[in-house]
Amino acid sequence: MPSALETLVKILKLEQETGYKNTAVIGGLESFAERWVHDAHQQAKRPEHHQLVDELESYLRHYGEQDDPKARHEAVKYMLGRIMGRIPAPPDLPPSSYAQEESAPSGSAPATPKERASAPKEAPPPPQAAAPKPFRPPRRRYTAPEPEEAAERYAALQAPVTTLPRVGEKMSQRLEKLGIRTVGDMLFYFPRRYDDYSKLRTLNRLRPGETVTVIAAVRSVASKVAVGKRPYLFVTVDDGTGLLNVAFFGQPWLQRQLKTGGMVVLSGKVELFRGQLTMTNPAWEILERENLHTGRIVPVYGLTRGISARTMRRLVRQVLTQWAERIPEHLPLSVLERADLADLSWALQQIHFPDSFDALEYARRRLTFDELFIFQMEMLAQRRAWQAVPGRPLSVPDEWLDAALATLPYTLTNAPRRALEDIRADIAR
Repeated sequence: MPSALETLVKILKLEQETGYKNTAVIGGLESFAERWVHDAHQQAKRPEHHQLVDELESYLRHYGEQDDPKARHEAVKYMLGRIMGRIPAPPDLPPSSYAQEESAPSGSAPATPKERASAPKEAPPPPQAAAPKPFRPPRRRYTAPEPEEAAERYAALQAPVTTLPRVGEKMSQRLEKLGIRTVGDMLFYFPRRYDDYSKLRTLNRLRPGETVTVIAAVRSVASKVAVGKRPYLFVTVDDGTGLLNVAFFGQPWLQRQLKTGGMVVLSGKVELFRGQLTMTNPAWEILERENLHTGRIVPVYGLTRGISARTMRRLVRQVLTQWAERIPEHLPLSVLERADLADLSWALQQIHFPDSFDALEYARRRLTFDELFIFQMEMLAQRRAWQAVPGRPLSVPDEWLDAALATLPYTLTNAPRRALEDIRADIAR
């Protein structure tokens, strides 16, 4: 269902197309304002949104009083500019009189300032514990760069990864195995999962069937052979509260990586095998002490031989520090507000190094929106290019068609004959 602002945009554009005759809706824009303003206030989320609705209502109610088409043109242009965010709010815009008190009964009409002033004073309600506010990503009023500057920034993202500090030819070859060739590729190389060091689980609290991330020390590593002569690596880890058995199939080289006494991070599903807690082929990495002490959510990236988790995080952080704030925002502020989307810069920082899982979810939502939006724009571009190519007319002579129809074992009725004529007309264009 379109929002109130989206409906108004369609009507204003129709008013433009019909020559500013105040006929886009029955009764004129002033009549439409009476029905529209209530829905718009109901959907507004912030004080500045209510101010915008009040301002638009004033323009709509006085639109029919202007006889000059040029004045109506300027009014429609201004309203569209305010909705799209191209025109900033006037500095002297008065606060909205729309009632925002949460104590107002649901569905009741907002009280006017005069009614609120004359209403009898009531005793304040007893204090209650404030409900936790839902997470909201920070908003920033950005200034979109000029098209030339934006193009230069995007072009700079195509620089090879060798322009990054401490990235030479060997490292670039390793990164290329991960599909990372440019700075932009690194910026959009997202983690495959996250380890939450802020909520660690001890081994004595694990339960079968859970998928968890744990930290423990390697107690023993041994090669064994399962039933059917299938070799595997049997590892026992200990965190001081309990033991966990880990089986790695098809990864014999891990015996050189997992050293007795070393700390590891394991992520996988806990199972019960012969009365003991077990993980099979979990995701793993060597523990980085600084991650443990920071107590935050740590990204885990897909890796290749020669690139450690620590190196990958260092490279990503370098690119984020240099580019996250410089990447151009391609969505208008009005779209960000209406779709409740985070800024692209903030989303990129949070998808790599999230402050919380709520922030991570908002970052994913914004980047998912971008992926679908860009895909749709590419489809429209392909359609435009396809429609721009002139068609090749094909004529079907009557003699050829009559000869073909004569080979049929039946005579066509009027309906299929009309369909044939429609097809002939289409392909002849």
